[in-house]
Amino acid sequence: MVLTKERYLEIKKDGIADAKIIKEFGFKHIGELTAWKKEHLTPEEVEQLRMNTLLAKRNGTVNKSVLSDLNVGESKTTKNDLQGENKEKTHELKQINIDWKAKYEELSELHEKVIYDAEEIEGNLKSEIDKLSREVIHAHKLVTEKDERLKDSLQEHLRKDEQISKLQKQLEQSVTLYETAMLDKEQLHKENVAYENNVQTLIRQHDQLQKRCDRYQTEYIELEEEVAGLRRFAFSKLKKDVFPA
Repeated sequence: MVLTKERYLEIKKDGIADAKIIKEFGFKHIGELTAWKKEHLTPEEVEQLRMNTLLAKRNGTVNKSVLSDLNVGESKTTKNDLQGENKEKTHELKQINIDWKAKYEELSELHEKVIYDAEEIEGNLKSEIDKLSREVIHAHKLVTEKDERLKDSLQEHLRKDEQISKLQKQLEQSVTLYETAMLDKEQLHKENVAYENNVQTLIRQHDQLQKRCDRYQTEYIELEEEVAGLRRFAFSKLKKDVFPA
């Protein structure tokens, strides 16, 4: 059942309390009904309903007290006395109305402040939750990235282990080759010594041949000079014989 403004005002005229209205119209608590009043009723209407409720309660208390006094015969109040008492009660009710109005305004301000604070807290909590959510997402991303890097590092470590195994095998082969080469080196050293001796022998032979060649060259030059002298002598002799002076 939907509660309308007209229906609420009609119900309140019948003196039905808000607690019963909350149950009949499905409100969860008094706060929801208060929010409904702010949305559908003016502040003046709310205040008037409050005053009517107070007056009804006050009048009911006064009338019960008067009837009780009349029934037991304990009061001989005249009509004028009752009117005077009613004036006093009316004055008291007006004062009560003023006090309740001030209290209502105070409570309204407090209620608004509570709502404002609650909304502010809700906003802060939402911001904090959003922040924490982002941090959780970021942390999850970091963990995922770290896990990926760890996997890559593990794979790299395995690859390096394989490379180390290969290098160890190559090292063993190199050691074997080195030992073989060292044995060959001794043989090569012996052969090298023999070759060096042969080279020294050939160098000495070359030096001897070079000296012999130099001597032959010197003798050849000397012979050429002798031949040239003989040619000049022969030419001079022939010239004298052919062309005597």
